[in-house]
Amino acid sequence: MEEKKRKIKFLGYVLKRSEKEIREKLEEIRKKREGTWDYYGVDGFIEMWRKKFEYRGVPYEIAALKYFSFNEKDPLKAGLNKVGIHLVLEYCKEWEEAHKLAEDLGRVSWLWEDTLHAGQEDWTLEQMEEFLHITAIGDIDWLLDESVKVIDKQIKDLEETRKKIQEIIKKAECDQ
Repeated sequence: MEEKKRKIKFLGYVLKRSEKEIREKLEEIRKKREGTWDYYGVDGFIEMWRKKFEYRGVPYEIAALKYFSFNEKDPLKAGLNKVGIHLVLEYCKEWEEAHKLAEDLGRVSWLWEDTLHAGQEDWTLEQMEEFLHITAIGDIDWLLDESVKVIDKQIKDLEETRKKIQEIIKKAECDQ
């Protein structure tokens, strides 16, 4: 796995907000929600940064989301985990078709994951990012190395099913 991780290329930041910009975004959200708390709720996430990576020619992004709750004196001090931030893995828009095809083949979370699962509450940002890179490697390796094999197996299985149905139809016609 270490060899594969070394093949990941960091392509740069897509978004990077300063503390001041995060607080400005929080105030923008507060103004929008005031008087409509029942509709919008009192908590949510602000995207702090988004990094773009590439592995084996396939780009993906990891974003950091800061949890906030207007129930707290300082809404940014609220947290769903130890660090009050979680990371998400997302496919890039230009790879949306690949994501949909992977879903069709049973990989519903292809390049789509987060770090808000049970057992991840005490993870550091480094642990979260490591987990998402490993997930991305697995998803991309599957697409490039295994997906066509999955399709070939499905075709073979369907051909066998077709033969069985044709035999049943033939038998039914003979019994008439």
